[in-house]
Amino acid sequence: MKKYIAISLIVVLATLSSCHRVFVTERPTPVVVEKPTAPNPTFVWIGPGYIKKGGKEVYRPGYWASPPNRNHRWIEGRWKPKPKRGGWVWIPGHWGR
Repeated sequence: MKKYIAISLIVVLATLSSCHRVFVTERPTPVVVEKPTAPNPTFVWIGPGYIKKGGKEVYRPGYWASPPNRNHRWIEGRWKPKPKRGGWVWIPGHWGR
């Protein structure tokens, strides 16, 4: 199932590569992520999402990261509905206070 979702996301991204943001017309299926053990208790899990690479939006799997400082927390990326456009847009995750 995970492989099917990943392949579907890659196809969507390839189709939308000329866009500045990832936009889809159907709400994406939530991806089930199994987190491996943290390498350090201070590390934070950065869930899977999409990043710009070479002028294109590409899928990025989750990973562990150290916060920029102890006052920061990770705000997960999310799909935001865009009713006027008839679809959904990906809002990337980021560090916040």
